[in-house]
Amino acid sequence: MNKYRVLVAEDDTETADLLKKLLEGEGYIVAVAADGEIALEKMDVFKPHLAILDVNMPQKSGIDVCRESRDFTSCPVLMLSALDDEESEDAGLNAGANEYITKPVRRKGLLTRINRILSAANNEQLPISHGNLVINTRTRCVLVSAEPLDVTTKQYDALLLLAENEGSVVLREELYKNIYNMEYDGANRNVDNLISRLRKILTDRSASVEIKTVTNKGYIYTHRDIS
Repeated sequence: MNKYRVLVAEDDTETADLLKKLLEGEGYIVAVAADGEIALEKMDVFKPHLAILDVNMPQKSGIDVCRESRDFTSCPVLMLSALDDEESEDAGLNAGANEYITKPVRRKGLLTRINRILSAANNEQLPISHGNLVINTRTRCVLVSAEPLDVTTKQYDALLLLAENEGSVVLREELYKNIYNMEYDGANRNVDNLISRLRKILTDRSASVEIKTVTNKGYIYTHRDIS
């Protein structure tokens, strides 16, 4: 029997009961939330290894729960929806969902996707470490000298992309698309302002990394000696 915790957020009682019974039969530890507010709370308290979120729930939609939960967890999300159109699927995936499947749910297909998501999560890369700065890609937590660094979701995404490309220039266009899921128009200053704030946070905490501006191109992340 596995020990994975799965959150089922579904306002339809019959569907929620069926999913709970199916998953518990496979050995999963299951918690159920009947609306989006409860689901968001359980994402934090229950700390699931996987969350199954219905798109259309009272209080908060599954998309809102997925998006807001990214501020405190990198828990994989499987989105359920009765909507079978490309726009709805794109909205779910852009909010951070790992998979998007439509109802009615087929038992075998659901279990296959759950296994695939959890297998991928278990094979995530090791934390990125540069001097006194550590980026834990599983928990989306940043540490400086073993103490948490208070960064926003977008600041974390920017820092991770830069750290993954240490010593190489990351183009402004690439950063913008990665952070905002939009094409860069050549004039928007959001990335520059975000990097400026991130740079100050790192400097104030004496992090042993530096983000340098490369004129007319983007930014480069390097490790520096703070001794």
